[in-house]
Amino acid sequence: MNVDYSICNAINQAAKSVDNSLIIYDVGCQWSLHFGERVDNCPGLTLPDNTEIVAAVGKFHLSAYKLACFARYSLNFILGAAQVDGEILETLWAPFNKISPTARSMSQAHRQEILDDHMRNSNWKKLVGIVKTLLRKYKRAYKGIDDTKVPFEELMRSLDVNKVSLWESDQKRATEQRGEHLDIYNLKIDKGEPVYSLLYAIHSDG
Repeated sequence: MNVDYSICNAINQAAKSVDNSLIIYDVGCQWSLHFGERVDNCPGLTLPDNTEIVAAVGKFHLSAYKLACFARYSLNFILGAAQVDGEILETLWAPFNKISPTARSMSQAHRQEILDDHMRNSNWKKLVGIVKTLLRKYKRAYKGIDDTKVPFEELMRSLDVNKVSLWESDQKRATEQRGEHLDIYNLKIDKGEPVYSLLYAIHSDG
């Protein structure tokens, strides 16, 4: 309920200029399933009309989930999500390791103050450096497009035109309708024979 309340308030605050919201949440695959029903059934939760919400799971967490969640909640297949990792606290683990020896001997209240101060300092540095950060990422992305353009075009020319057309049609449908249509990105691998079947076959031949 706390997550629902926070998300509804954040969306309502930006409703004047934003119609689509990308919610990246560690358990977004579970949280999003009945989010609309919870909003409808709770008087304290409201969303603007025509609001479209796309749920995703951060890349650090998604890799540990079951395969069925990957395509449907991966940031790789969300138009406009770029190449964000969707993680925040996890990116602070390494720098916060530097203060852990000092914080270890503090009282709980003092430790929380120190951690909060370092988190606020991290947020401030991100805020004042966001222009340089975005510019650096833009240049890197632009170079990546330039480096891969020729190999991609060569690969496309080597493929069957009809198959490419079918793939593009599937990709467009998956982008627009999402849900089960995103399953086209899942690996399709035939399962091998169980180990006990192989052992039985070996002993039978012997």
